[in-house]
Amino acid sequence: MELLDICKEDGLPTGKTVSRDIAHRDGILHRTAHVWIVRKKENGYDILLQKRSMEKESFPGLYDTSSTGQTVFIEPMAVVETNNKIKELQLREDAEIERICHVFTTRIADNKGQISADIEVLATLDFACAKAELGLSMEGTVAGLAGSGDPSSDHQSLEGAIR
Repeated sequence: MELLDICKEDGLPTGKTVSRDIAHRDGILHRTAHVWIVRKKENGYDILLQKRSMEKESFPGLYDTSSTGQTVFIEPMAVVETNNKIKELQLREDAEIERICHVFTTRIADNKGQISADIEVLATLDFACAKAELGLSMEGTVAGLAGSGDPSSDHQSLEGAIR
């Protein structure tokens, strides 16, 4: 992909780049170079133009300057070296993340029995809290047993507690 410097209205580069295709498609300002071939004559000058190939994507078969083209963005060596250092650091970071994940996975595997038991306790507590919250939201009353302690014989005592 050919990168071009994006320019401001005054022709100075912005420090950003864009692909040639996008620059042309979106009309983004960028530098270009034109070579004009001029022939001096006794009574003036001739400007020599070439006819563009019919195979050209833009303006096929038309007359144009003899050589045109965009000035290509070339990264300064300091930028290349900095980008290489960033890539190296990213690779080291990825390796460290992998190492940490391995350590945690091993610790979790070593304690899976206790973790499973803790999850069961938390699930039981969560279910009890959810039932309590539902009861409160419905303005419910706490059910209890009265009388003999036999739920089948005490059903009448619960009727007054139900709203």
